[in-house]
Amino acid sequence: TSRVRRLPHIVMYSPSQPQRTCAIANVGVRGMKPAALAKVLLDKYRIYTVAIDNEAAGVHGVRVTPNVYTTTAELDELVRALTQIKG
Repeated sequence: TSRVRRLPHIVMYSPSQPQRTCAIANVGVRGMKPAALAKVLLDKYRIYTVAIDNEAAGVHGVRVTPNVYTTTAELDELVRALTQIKG
């Protein structure tokens, strides 16, 4: 997540403290609605996510939930996609 956190157009809603992290993350792209981000990730990159647009919590991104079978190459593809997508 540290590579993704450094991208200026990315908003990470997941905690950065190691003791508060787990296999679930929420990431957004500035200027892009969560549903649009989820659609681009699925249609262009074949990465399934769930759009979360919660005004009360102030979270507007997609939930990413890797499986135990998710490969490092697949996670690298997510990072590549997030690097390329602009809002």
